[in-house]
Amino acid sequence: MKSKLRIPFSIPILGEAFIDTNNPTLFSTISFIREVEISLNSFHRASLPIFDKFIKKVMEKYLTEKGFCFEVNVIPSNDDFLSLTSILYSAYEFFKDDIIDLMDKLHGASLITLMRALTSLSGGFVIFRKSEGAISIDGSLDSAILINIKNRRKFSNKILKRLANDFPELYQPILHTIGHLTIEGGKAIRRGDFEKLGRLLSIESGLSLTLGLIKPKELLKISKIKNIYGAKVISAGDIVGHIILTPKDFSQYGAFQKYYFIDHGVTEIE
Repeated sequence: MKSKLRIPFSIPILGEAFIDTNNPTLFSTISFIREVEISLNSFHRASLPIFDKFIKKVMEKYLTEKGFCFEVNVIPSNDDFLSLTSILYSAYEFFKDDIIDLMDKLHGASLITLMRALTSLSGGFVIFRKSEGAISIDGSLDSAILINIKNRRKFSNKILKRLANDFPELYQPILHTIGHLTIEGGKAIRRGDFEKLGRLLSIESGLSLTLGLIKPKELLKISKIKNIYGAKVISAGDIVGHIILTPKDFSQYGAFQKYYFIDHGVTEIE
């Protein structure tokens, strides 16, 4: 069985560095679309083309137990995000009631890959909380987003653990504040308030710098850009880089690529 899919790229907007602390994390799909081909061949168990050993182990065990016994091939085959999104689309009926259970089995960059894949399935803006699941946010932003992103894994757990050990009385209030930034981001999206969302991106990056999650030179790359709503450094996950929220008519900037927020997810090509 073969299918061709159009998969919208998804990115973390707020909260990704704190994903394992049970804080909310906001994701969105953008107008960067990739086409993939997925084929399923009968097999004695689920066999998935995933490089991430944690995702591979969890998903193969889970799908095999559910009776999804196929050898899966995805073209292109070098991107876990595309492969996992394709697999979840094809196996939706097998996992749709167990999203929280799947999220609880993963952490760090692996969990972010799963949440990005789930976001691309549904499309639009989605807030995740590890132990509670996902909520889609109704809203639109009359703005553009510039991205300069690389596929590279980055973890923040050691930094957060050190913060918790060194400043135990500050740790929970800091997490609470970061969590509310994400919640306020969701409210801004519902209102279509892109200016406020941009400010929240910039505030989060300032806090990330203070906490040691990003380096000054990373923030410097976006700190002097004029006439934007806000910008941030993606500080943890399976992709790293910068995103800038701008007016729709904002010109191209350096190596950044310009896209728009979209509300549709994966579609099948006839």
